[in-house]
Amino acid sequence: MNTKGDCIRQGYYELKDFLDSCRMQKNKVQVSPKALDDANNLLHLANKNEVLAYIAQHKEEDFLFVNTEPFRKGVNGKHPLVDSYRIELRWYDLYIAFCFLKTSKGWYIKSFHSSNAETISIGEMLEKLR
Repeated sequence: MNTKGDCIRQGYYELKDFLDSCRMQKNKVQVSPKALDDANNLLHLANKNEVLAYIAQHKEEDFLFVNTEPFRKGVNGKHPLVDSYRIELRWYDLYIAFCFLKTSKGWYIKSFHSSNAETISIGEMLEKLR
């Protein structure tokens, strides 16, 4: 079991299992209301199916491990370990954090947002395209 402070390069969970569920067992994946709201604001993904389709389009190699930590606030009274990853996109890095809930026998996407502290303006985007 990996805990906070471990110097590891992979998560507590098998990333492949999580991605397979996003692709083929969508009923076994829940998305927190905050993650859904962030996905809508960031990428205009309107619902759980769009979020899962977006995640599923990425390969395992696209996910860069950040850390594994206990779920501080918890969900359903439990505090499982949460794996966090980032995906480097053209304008920002996408941060995704998830865990497996034994109570529902499925995945729970806790976070889905930009990991960059600053956002980029439309002018800066156009400049980078040149």
